[in-house]
Amino acid sequence: KINIVILMAGKGTRTSLEYNKAFYKVNNIPLFMHSVLKFSKLSSLHKLYLVVSSSEIDEVKDILSNNFIDAVIIEGGSERFESVQNAIKQIDQDYDVIIHDAARPLTNIKDVESLIETTDLVGTLYHDVTDTIKDVSNGVSTVNRTMLKAVTTPQYFSKILYNDILLNTKNYTDELQIFENKYNINFVK
Repeated sequence: KINIVILMAGKGTRTSLEYNKAFYKVNNIPLFMHSVLKFSKLSSLHKLYLVVSSSEIDEVKDILSNNFIDAVIIEGGSERFESVQNAIKQIDQDYDVIIHDAARPLTNIKDVESLIETTDLVGTLYHDVTDTIKDVSNGVSTVNRTMLKAVTTPQYFSKILYNDILLNTKNYTDELQIFENKYNINFVK
């Protein structure tokens, strides 16, 4: 069994929307609900947790209730790492965790199941980099894209890593940054 944490407390400033992108409707369904509906059907699901901005908790509760979804709502922090820490503090500590961004609705559950089955400590989904990447830090040079992985969520973490997440004080773009120099990361394409 596994805990699923869906992060949706961000502001989504890159989208230029005047509201949280997690509420943007695709096929008349809020974006975050696409992930919620998929993960709620995961056979290894222990409990589903949603990390939400304090001003959006009531709206999320209403949407979940209208869709008969049982989930624990956790108030998010001002930064991603604080939201993740808030979740880790409240989840059932007996189970490993998958952390997922609500703004990624197209996750394939078969890929998630593969991630769970093949990961011992820490792992993530990724896709190949197909764009040509230029390094401009010292002149211009083309980066060998065969050596690159475009990492996404969901990301898997063993329960023995919870303290490392809780003790982290640095802001990051994903939780793998805490572990990438400590452990082998399982990459699932």
